[in-house]
Amino acid sequence: MFCRVDDFKEAIGGCIKLLDSDALSQRGINILDIDKVSHDQLNNLIGFLSWVKEKVETGVDSYSRLVEELQKSEVPEGYKILVGFLGKILDAVQVIKSCTSRNKQVKNAIRKRLERTGHVFLLCEINQDLRKKFLRELLNATATFLLLEVVFSFSNSANPISSLRRNMGDRLPEEYFSELLAGWLVEEVVFNELEQKGISVIRHGVDKERKILFKRSENMGDYDLTFFLKNGQGDGNYEFKLEIQRVGKKKITLDRKKNAFKVDLKPHKGNFLKEEEGNSVLLLWIGEGKFRIKEGEKTITPRKGEKPSYLLFISKKNSNKVEYDESAGKLFINLDFLRENAIEWKRFKEMTKEDFVRSLGI
Repeated sequence: MFCRVDDFKEAIGGCIKLLDSDALSQRGINILDIDKVSHDQLNNLIGFLSWVKEKVETGVDSYSRLVEELQKSEVPEGYKILVGFLGKILDAVQVIKSCTSRNKQVKNAIRKRLERTGHVFLLCEINQDLRKKFLRELLNATATFLLLEVVFSFSNSANPISSLRRNMGDRLPEEYFSELLAGWLVEEVVFNELEQKGISVIRHGVDKERKILFKRSENMGDYDLTFFLKNGQGDGNYEFKLEIQRVGKKKITLDRKKNAFKVDLKPHKGNFLKEEEGNSVLLLWIGEGKFRIKEGEKTITPRKGEKPSYLLFISKKNSNKVEYDESAGKLFINLDFLRENAIEWKRFKEMTKEDFVRSLGI
């Protein structure tokens, strides 16, 4: 059985809206740029969803009955060829429909991404409206992608989601998209904290609208936030680019040969501090865990029963304390620098604007 008729009809209507030209353009897809076969299949899928909605109204309440309807002679041939994709189409509908197991599975994906790196506590650091917005974006993007995979299955021409599909690999759409949303969530927490300290800050980059793009800009090296300081006191003329990277609690390890900790870092982040123009700041946010530096007199050791999270701001002025190996994709962080400059999250929240400026060493 599908579910209550009204709920199922509403979910189908939601899927139809996701395929609207305006909705697709917000994901970087211009329907005028897709080939004729795909364009025709897009219209065919929209028509098919409307047809399914009508059938549900007349009493078709299960997958088997829908298949039976598709086999009738009066059904348009364009709809019949979609029978092989019926599972994926109905999967998209179940994603959109609230309270289904599929809907809950998708919404839980963001929490899983944050749990993996030790940042799940940040879900309590953003307001309810923003959480709902991110969850709705994840649901809509997942359902849209599933439907577009059906659309583009009929053409051999290059399509707007082919590179995205390759990047996903074996991951489900929601697993891929939730990683992006988890990053945005971290950015929003930092944004809010800087604002609360009285520092002027703006979002930057292709993701600033917080919309998942299926066809993304070739320049993905944009930084995340921009904040402004004046004579070390905030709200002024000096512009600072801020790039943020979550570091998993199990992904920061000691390299004894280099006397440094190392973390994985993509090239556009690893080379961020090497830019000749502007003031660049790289924030490594180490997730909750029993992270601790055992060597030397100064240590970062969790208090009993606590699993603290740490922020490490690396500015251009202290970038000599880190070394990036682009071939290995590793950033090496000097032990003493990390000991002296890692800021526990609770302490960062208590810091004033002046404290923050001093911590940057700028």
